[in-house]
Amino acid sequence: MPSLILITPTTEPATVPFIVSPGQIPMTVTSTGLAGAESIAIEIQTAEAWDAADDDNGPMTLTATRKQRTMQTPGHYRLVKPETASNAAAQIVY
Repeated sequence: MPSLILITPTTEPATVPFIVSPGQIPMTVTSTGLAGAESIAIEIQTAEAWDAADDDNGPMTLTATRKQRTMQTPGHYRLVKPETASNAAAQIVY
């Protein structure tokens, strides 16, 4: 399966947009390096705003204990990573 690194390991904040096309469904986002309460938000563009992407379990975030999430809907997404104490990274697999 093809993959693409969106956030290389860093403690710095990062916001990275990406597109999920119909041919890439399902697309999985995975993370490494998150610790404790650190998280990376997954947002989707709606009209002119960015909103939290949701699934059956609520807002989609990557955490130290939930290291992967799968998108089932095409659209314009972005990952929002705040400053972290650890070197955290994220990639997509489709």
